[in-house]
Amino acid sequence: MRRLVNGSSMKWTTLICVVVAAGVFQGCATSRLTGVWSDSEYAGGPIDSVVVVGISDRDARRRLFENDFSRALKQLGVKAATGESILPQGNKVSKEEATQIIRNSGFASAIVTRTVSIDTRTETIPARMEYTQGGSFSTEFPNRFNAVPVFVPPEEIKYTVVQVETSLYDLTTGKCLWSATSEAIDPKNVDTLIASIIKTVIKDMQAKKLLPV
Repeated sequence: MRRLVNGSSMKWTTLICVVVAAGVFQGCATSRLTGVWSDSEYAGGPIDSVVVVGISDRDARRRLFENDFSRALKQLGVKAATGESILPQGNKVSKEEATQIIRNSGFASAIVTRTVSIDTRTETIPARMEYTQGGSFSTEFPNRFNAVPVFVPPEEIKYTVVQVETSLYDLTTGKCLWSATSEAIDPKNVDTLIASIIKTVIKDMQAKKLLPV
């Protein structure tokens, strides 16, 4: 005797299979923090001035990140500038020299971001049974169809994982106030990745009372 399922059951079966197959990519449109550290002794309140410094061998991406991040901070009422507008370009400067230049420009803190890694990973989806519509329409049970089981072999899915480290420094004391590693899975493009990282980082800094809400 053939198994009978109604139309809605067929849809749910298909949906579940799609979710299983795409499970590894859940949250791919956003980044998440995989590790966060903050100075528990800091009691200075939200920062009011900061320079955003992106460390990258690709100038276009660095500029995009610095510009977008500083713009987002300005919307919160923070005095913000890009590293490109403050630090000398084309010449390497030490951490001490960079700190002095930023302080002399009227900024008390710096947010530094660098790419930690870009990895290609593989996820295996186990073999499973799916049910597809088959046979003839059943007049005995309206809106029901004969379900035909189909074996789906194991599948391997390759995806990219981007990890980025962001740190906030108090340039008056030289201390790191906050540092976090964020992770994004298969970002569709650089713009999406940068916007997601900025949103995630700002949200946690606000929760730690390091940025105004």
